[in-house]
This record gives sequence, structure tokens and C-alpha cells, in this order.
Amino acid sequence: MLLLLAACGDKAVTAEAQQDPIPQPEPQSPSEDTLPYRRVVGDDWVSYRSKAELRNTNYFWWFPSGDVYEQVELVPDALFDQVVRIEFRENHGTDGQAPQLKKRFAPLDDMWYRWRMRFEPGWTTAGPDPAGHANSYKVAFWTWPENDGRGQLEISNTTQYITGLGVMKDGAWQRYQEQLLPGSAPDFGRITTEWSDGEWWEYVVHYRRTSPTSAHNEYWRRRLTRAGEIAPGEWTYHGYAISGAPVPPVSAVQLGANKNKNNPVTMFIYWGPWEVVDGSRYSNPFKVPHGG
Repeated sequence: MLLLLAACGDKAVTAEAQQDPIPQPEPQSPSEDTLPYRRVVGDDWVSYRSKAELRNTNYFWWFPSGDVYEQVELVPDALFDQVVRIEFRENHGTDGQAPQLKKRFAPLDDMWYRWRMRFEPGWTTAGPDPAGHANSYKVAFWTWPENDGRGQLEISNTTQYITGLGVMKDGAWQRYQEQLLPGSAPDFGRITTEWSDGEWWEYVVHYRRTSPTSAHNEYWRRRLTRAGEIAPGEWTYHGYAISGAPVPPVSAVQLGANKNKNNPVTMFIYWGPWEVVDGSRYSNPFKVPHGG
């Protein structure tokens, strides 16, 4: 499904409006040397001894004014030792405040992006206001160095996963033909137990330019834990090829973005380890099925 940035209640994210944070040196993870690949960017959160140290990364930002770190906390976790907790503070009359993580890097033609997240039971995209806005939350973006638009994973229509990709070049949206890749489901499905089981979930995105005018865009998700222990479920996979117009490399990723409805109560999600890997150096670094 191609991304429609003008959807009701959505805030279109442009290169001018993003207020990109200044790139900072990558934190040194004590576990990174054991990985079979090198991260382009990423974090497992365990190296931070205080929120002041986390603040110095300049990772987090949002659309409202005020201190975003009032709603971002480092918290202990039985599986990952330490993770980041994102607060969706109760509000009424406006869309929901939603902290966002953003990181830039040198452009990649072949990007693998993985993150783990956990929803506190009872989390929801739904809310009574503003009227006419979609029950939507933008889970993750990947963006282009010289074009507006984005690739994305969104939860919309309350529980539907929406995949998409949009590129604006010289003021015009590019038009692509799409074709499902082998082994792909027709779409990425809907929320199952993510908002009720309290477990960690794992998400993987692969974006690869296959020519100046074609690319593959692929998505995976699975439940990673059961009763708090690593016990992965089956992968859900959705992937498609696009062609017919210029496609850009990727130069930034984001976790979280705007939530179109208000937060009827205070809710939390948790970001665990996340990372970007250069697929031109490491083919299928996360060992997912069907990757192309």
C-alpha cells in the first residue's frame, strides 16, 4: 500500500519540518563486539547510567513545545537489563503527545532496521477526540536525504498495520507500480495480542534499492517472548517491489511519531534494543525468512 500523507488527521513529515537533532557519536555497547555484524546506528540502552547521559544523545524530540524527556525514562528490564519507557500522558481535546526517537546516518541503498518494543497492557490507538482524526499511531519511519516523504509502519483504523512508502521529488509525489514478493502475505495484518500480553515483540524492515527506479520494501514481526522469556513465535511477513520512478537511499530512521487521537488515560510503551545494518555488507543479518 502506497503511503498517503494527506490522510485525515495525519501530520505530513517533511524534511523542513522534522527539526532533525544534531548527529552525535554512537554509544559504545558492551555487547556489540559479539554481534556477527556491525551496526550503522543503534542502541541497547545498557550503557546509560542516568537520564542526563541519555539526554546528551539528543535522540528524542516531538511536535509539541516543552521538554520531551519528561516523558522518556530509563527503566530496568528483566530481559534486556535496561530499556526506555515512553509515556503517553493522558490528555483531552487534542491529539496524543508521543515522544519520537530520530537518528541520521550516511545514505544507504540497502538498509536493515530492527527494533523490539513492548506495549503495556491496555495501550490503544483509540480515543474520543479530536473528532474526525484516525485511530492511528506511527510506529516507525525511514526517510530520504534529499526528498520529502518516508517509508513507514503505522497502526491505523484502530488495529490495522499499515505499511507504506512515499517519495516527493521536486514538489511531486512519485508514482510506482507494486508487486508482492514471493512468500508475502497480501498485507501486514492486524494487532493480535500485542496490546494485552505484556510481551516483547520484534519488528524488522528491509529496504533495498534494486536499481535507480526500483526497490524492495519488506516487513516482519513476531512475538519475541512468552512469560518474559525468549520464546519466539512465527514471523508474519509482507513484502513488495516498487518500480517506475526514481527511488532514493535511506538516511535516517525513527521510532515513534504522532498519535492522531488523544490519550484517554496515561499509557506506556517500551523500546528495547534497536539497530540499523548495511545490507550491502551483511546479507539478511537478522536471519528472517523470505528476505530479498
